[in-house]
Amino acid sequence: MRFFRKKRQKEISQHRFSRYVLYAVGEIFIVGVGVYLAVLLNNWNNNTNTQADIHKYALRLDKEIDREKEMVQYNFDYLKDSTINMLITARRIVINETEDSLHLIEDVLNETVYPVEIISEMPVLNEFIDKGYLSFIDDEEMNKLFWYHNIFRSQAKKNEERLENFQQLHMHPLLMDKISYGKYISFSGYQLNHRGDRSDLKNLLEDQSFENMITLLILHYEDDVRIYENYIKVLDEIQKRMKEIVLQP
Repeated sequence: MRFFRKKRQKEISQHRFSRYVLYAVGEIFIVGVGVYLAVLLNNWNNNTNTQADIHKYALRLDKEIDREKEMVQYNFDYLKDSTINMLITARRIVINETEDSLHLIEDVLNETVYPVEIISEMPVLNEFIDKGYLSFIDDEEMNKLFWYHNIFRSQAKKNEERLENFQQLHMHPLLMDKISYGKYISFSGYQLNHRGDRSDLKNLLEDQSFENMITLLILHYEDDVRIYENYIKVLDEIQKRMKEIVLQP
């Protein structure tokens, strides 16, 4: 820069304005190239740091997804293999008025009168999105997977809320009206109080409203099973894609 400055001063002192302009342009060009290279270097450093952060988050997210899948899979299997079958059996007992199987009705009530939260919070995934790392990756397939994840997660949360509302607005009032157990439901963590008379359960046999309630619960849990199955598949695909484009470049 000192070279160009001396040259410009020399040329202007000798009234060589064309050469003065040439050296001035050269000085501006060099300054511009320097600024450009500095910006490139800064961007390179920022990209390197961001990629390192994304890699760290991907490792944490992989573990978080494993925990989420394990919990959802457990509840998925329990709903599909136990709860739904139990409800189907209970409905058959009510229709056929099978008094010697009333203990199964009691088991069903204990299973279904309180809300269950299956979908947990995923703070690492939320941070990953909030920091803009999903946009930085800019992978169309990953964006689509996260979109599906939000859909199924939202559906699962809404189903949990609908079930809780159904329990409070329909199940509890019905049981309180039909059996003495019911009056304890709202005051014991939604658990049945066993001081009631088991003979009250006979009131539920051939009761159309109770049968309808069981049918609605079956439909609800079958819908849950479908949502959780898709949710687990999406989590699997997110894990797989994250390993392909981030953890194993």
